Amino acid sequence: MIVHQCVQRSTEWHAARAGKFTASESGPFCAPPFEISLSVPNICDQLDLAGIPHKKNGKRADLLSLLPNPEQYLTLKDGAQSAIDRKLAEWAGEQRNDFQTDDMKRGNALEPIARQQYRTMLGLPCIEVGFISHDSLPIGCSPDDVVLSEDLDEDADPAEIGALMIGGAEIKAPAWHTQIRYLREGVLPDEYLHQVHHCMAVTGADWWDFFSFCPHVTQWTKTRDMWVADYWEAGKIPSFYIRTHRDEFTEQLRQGLEELAAEFLRQKAWLEHLAA
Repeated sequence: MIVHQCVQRSTEWHAARAGKFTASESGPFCAPPFEISLSVPNICDQLDLAGIPHKKNGKRADLLSLLPNPEQYLTLKDGAQSAIDRKLAEWAGEQRNDFQTDDMKRGNALEPIARQQYRTMLGLPCIEVGFISHDSLPIGCSPDDVVLSEDLDEDADPAEIGALMIGGAEIKAPAWHTQIRYLREGVLPDEYLHQVHHCMAVTGADWWDFFSFCPHVTQWTKTRDMWVADYWEAGKIPSFYIRTHRDEFTEQLRQGLEELAAEFLRQKAWLEHLAA
């Protein structure tokens, strides 16, 4: 893996992640198998090209079974193709809108507080990084924290994060009602399932933590672009913590990301050819 030491949401961070499938954008479309999505007219066209007799008003399953090699018509799920289109646009230089709602600004402002709570609870050395990209695939992630070996030598080179890394974390400061849901359900929230496994697929880590904390802020400083929690206390809602280990789903997602990346590179070459 390649570690990019930069401030998240900075110009350098945007440049590092441009054209790469990131953990925060990961979803069900990343996982194989890709589905056959030919419509009935598409199937009829392929049968006509192959000179295979068929009923124009036949059922889709019957028409599909007539194709000599139906597996060659496997296509990307709609979500995957949309993701590829966005990444091609990023690669071409499109500027992404980094708009943030008030809830997002609040969460970002409280994340350092939540991170400190996580580190205190964990008791292991941690480090913030901007972005981590895969050695060979156009995929990456922006961990909220990287956990290092407890045998870390004080003189170790921080640039060797890959060798020292043993895990990572997604750290959130959600709205209180969301935190209550996390506590009630007691599992990794569905909305972070793919993100967490994506991070492990990129970094090779064996585990990834999810930690959320809701401090009670008694005084804010707010500007148009930034919120700062001047004074806060723990409040009545406890923190939520769960560790997810690398498993079969991680491997399935990794395989899906490999296929997605290969298709992205194929379409990137096609776009470069058109522009030549």
